[in-house]
Amino acid sequence: MPGIITLLDDEFAARVRAVQDAMASEFGILRGYPGDLPHFTYHLSDSCDLDASAEVAARISAAQARFTVSTSGFGVFTGAEVAIYVPIARSDTLAALHRRICEDMDAAGQPNNPYYHPDRALPHITIAQQNLRAEAMPGVLAWLTTQDLSWNVPVTNLTLADQTPFSARIIGRWAFHEG
Repeated sequence: MPGIITLLDDEFAARVRAVQDAMASEFGILRGYPGDLPHFTYHLSDSCDLDASAEVAARISAAQARFTVSTSGFGVFTGAEVAIYVPIARSDTLAALHRRICEDMDAAGQPNNPYYHPDRALPHITIAQQNLRAEAMPGVLAWLTTQDLSWNVPVTNLTLADQTPFSARIIGRWAFHEG
C-alpha cells in the first residue's frame, strides 16, 4: 500500500526504536511493520500511480519549509488491528501540508484512504502495531505512562514508500527547504 509519509530524523527514529526495543525486552513485543521505519503518514492509497505520486511529493516538498511538531503521551487504536502510537499535536502548518498533499493527490487521481483524510486523521507515530498480545497490554500501557514521549520533532521531508509484509520500500525522498 503506497503512501506519502515523513520519515523521522535520526534522533527521533532512535527514540522510537529505543521504545520499541524496551517493549521487546520487557514485554516480548517484537518489532513489526511499521516499526522499522519510524514515520508518520499523510496519504495512503490502495492502488497508486507511483510516478504521479512522486511528482506531487517532489512539487510540494520544493515549496515547503521545515517545521517542528510536538508529541505528548501515547494512545491506542482499538479494533481488529490494535496499534499503540505517540500522538502528534495538529498545528496549522501540519494541517495545511496534510490538506495540500491530499488535494494534490486527489487531483492526480490518487484518492486517499478515508482514515487519513485531513478532516478525520489523527497524526501519530506508531510504536507498536503487530505482535501485540492482549495479555501484555496492561503492563505495556502502565510502562508507557513512565516514558518521556513529549518530543519536538523536526519535519524535514516527504517520502513516498510502499508497504511490504515486514517494512517498507522507499521509492523517493524529498527534503524541505530551510525556513
